Amino acid sequence: MPTYTCITATGLLSQDQKQAIALAVTRAHAEITLAPASFAQVIFRDVTDGDHFVGGLPLRHDHV
Repeated sequence: MPTYTCITATGLLSQDQKQAIALAVTRAHAEITLAPASFAQVIFRDVTDGDHFVGGLPLRHDHV
């Protein structure tokens, strides 16, 4: 079963936004692979403040 992982800053996306992204990813997967939509799973992971670094420095904005 293909798994798509979306990583965002904690609290950045609402539940409705997550569902819209999951539906879009699932739709794209089904269209491209011709597999049933039920084969794709989408998992959201939150990154808490202070746990994301770019170039060795803490991320200073909510863009992940």
